[in-house]
Amino acid sequence: MWDVVSAPVVAAGVARVSTGPSTQRVALPALQDAAAEMVRGGTLPRGSRALTEPRRA
Repeated sequence: MWDVVSAPVVAAGVARVSTGPSTQRVALPALQDAAAEMVRGGTLPRGSRALTEPRRA
């Protein structure tokens, strides 16, 4: 995916593309919600995966 997206950008001379804090805006609230659920005695949301598991298609 990234190769297709970045090809025109690289051709234009761009060396690096930053996503800024966008990933943190998504990840940190999800982490907070998961931690709160576990503190309440729950479990991780269905579909959660360990970082060592392969990505699902």
